[in-house]
Amino acid sequence: MSTSLKDLPQIDEEQLQDVASRFLEEGQTFKELHGLADEELEAVYAVAHNFVTNGKFRQAESLFRFLCFYDHLNRNYWMGLGVCRKGMGNFEAAVHAFGLAGILDLHDPRAALQSAECHLRLGHTDEAVSALNAALASGAEHEKFQPIREKAALMLSAVQSGESNLETSSGPKT
Repeated sequence: MSTSLKDLPQIDEEQLQDVASRFLEEGQTFKELHGLADEELEAVYAVAHNFVTNGKFRQAESLFRFLCFYDHLNRNYWMGLGVCRKGMGNFEAAVHAFGLAGILDLHDPRAALQSAECHLRLGHTDEAVSALNAALASGAEHEKFQPIREKAALMLSAVQSGESNLETSSGPKT
């Protein structure tokens, strides 16, 4: 059974403006606009995380794209999408996802470190240095980020000394 345009519910201009206003002005997500519960998205996240853990990046990417669409303000969803894309070798798209994750939590250096690793894979040394400096500048107030910041410092030292064959990890757990 196919659906035609005439079968879709009609939205008048006032309703459209209301939805646009709630989305843009009040910062609502599509999750909120569609009435999805956090538990529903967390169930999808658990499946996506399991796919990542098992190296099934393509399957996980589809789920993380869904999650990012419905809750674009959740940093973990963007990190997961970045890890998937990095795992598939799509480093430019991974940098984009990690960039959005970093914007959502400026005190967490993990997104900047992941972005730096992708930039190095792409041969973008200047961008990698910038991302490593951002990783070093964030998270200092949290002891749990000390290992990430130490890794960023080691990577920065290696990049600045001209070492080109840096080993990078597949990414943090999401």
